[in-house]
Amino acid sequence: MKTKLFKLSIAGILGISLLFTSCKKEEKLDVSSIKKPSNTATKTVSVPTSLSSSSNTNAQACASYITMFNAIGSYSSVFNIPETAEVCNDDLSTFKSGEESEVYTWSDGVNTVYYVVTDETDKYTWTIYYSGNGYTKAKFLYAEEMKDASKGYLEIFDYTSSSTTSLGKWSWEPTSKGILYTYELLYLGYNMKITLNANTDNTGDLSYYYSGALYAYYTWNADGTGTYATYSDGVVEYSGSW
Repeated sequence: MKTKLFKLSIAGILGISLLFTSCKKEEKLDVSSIKKPSNTATKTVSVPTSLSSSSNTNAQACASYITMFNAIGSYSSVFNIPETAEVCNDDLSTFKSGEESEVYTWSDGVNTVYYVVTDETDKYTWTIYYSGNGYTKAKFLYAEEMKDASKGYLEIFDYTSSSTTSLGKWSWEPTSKGILYTYELLYLGYNMKITLNANTDNTGDLSYYYSGALYAYYTWNADGTGTYATYSDGVVEYSGSW
């Protein structure tokens, strides 16, 4: 239910596609190639076939956690700027200062989206703000990607909160063996974190944390075998292999 409600807040903003704005300025930053992240919001983790096809319940649990990472792909459509959007740099000082940025805006006449693209020294950032239903330029989503595409980060905020409360965070970065993914879900106090090492040799490991404590740990090999351990108060409760 929490995940469903989490997605509903995005659906509302995606529905704002009709242009109704009086602000129109010439683009001052060439963002033709950086209007949306190339990897941050769309990079997914492939579930190893050996896990998805396994009949072992622990292997299936591991596969389901990996699948949770890919749910973040549903947010990639938020980064699509509609053709009706206009550049509105009159609002730039409200969002950014001292950076090379461009502000796009679109509205249905009641609700308005402000989409800020920024070219920083070593990375690009994308921030979405929302106005409507009593909220004024409230931060909804932030993403960043290193210019060399080595790392990515995405954070979603509760735009209905005056304190800019974080609902979830997602990131990826390279390791010596592959890529480390991290996913945190903080919606309504649901404090969950998953870290996943996906290695180039098709091995990997996954750690599941709840309220800061390690709850489960899985490893898998390229041949489909793997191990699992569940924890209670920091102590191994069950463990085994498949």
